[in-house]
Amino acid sequence: MADAPAPSAAGTDWPVRVGFLGTGFIATYHSKSLRGAQKDGLAVEWAGVYDPDTAKGERFEAASGAPLLGSEDEVIAAADAVY
Repeated sequence: MADAPAPSAAGTDWPVRVGFLGTGFIATYHSKSLRGAQKDGLAVEWAGVYDPDTAKGERFEAASGAPLLGSEDEVIAAADAVY
């Protein structure tokens, strides 16, 4: 019998796409918390990040794997949930 897909927070078998507006302490905390939950089976993926300070956005992208997007609107459009 095949393993069933991991349930997402929404109760579906597809991942919840999470976006980040800003890259400060709270965004880093949530990203790390979601990474831990992902290891425990939560179906989640990083949809994108935007920060008006491009250098901060690039550092967050490198650390989290969230793609750096060009605007808040792009993050909102790409995500199911936004921090």
